[in-house]
Amino acid sequence: MPPAAVVAVAAGVLTLGGGHVPAAAAASGKCTRTLAAGSGNLQRFVRRLHRGDVGCLRGTFHTSLSIHGGGFRLKSVPGARATIDGVVFLASTAHDVVLAHLRFRSNDTPTLRVNGRRITIRGSEVTNDHRGIC
Repeated sequence: MPPAAVVAVAAGVLTLGGGHVPAAAAASGKCTRTLAAGSGNLQRFVRRLHRGDVGCLRGTFHTSLSIHGGGFRLKSVPGARATIDGVVFLASTAHDVVLAHLRFRSNDTPTLRVNGRRITIRGSEVTNDHRGIC
């Protein structure tokens, strides 16, 4: 049976479950910005997150996502698990990003492509629904 999750890491450090958390985000953990599926563009939402922001997602987003900046947390709204149904790419310029309590799903492998520094994925599910291997 193929693996349930495929993650590619090119450079830097990928921490699953622990690691660096931006100070302001760690202090409160409360959403500073929220986006519901169907109410806006996920790529634009993430591009507008700044150091210390906690961006919260609700619902299923049927799109791929590229992250180039850093210093923020992206997570599901409390009490729910948001899904990003597409490849998530963290560029070499991505840094100090926490992705928490999310579901990453993609038909393409790897589902997560991590090239950034100090990236933390915490309490999340990563799957390609057994559609491929590395």
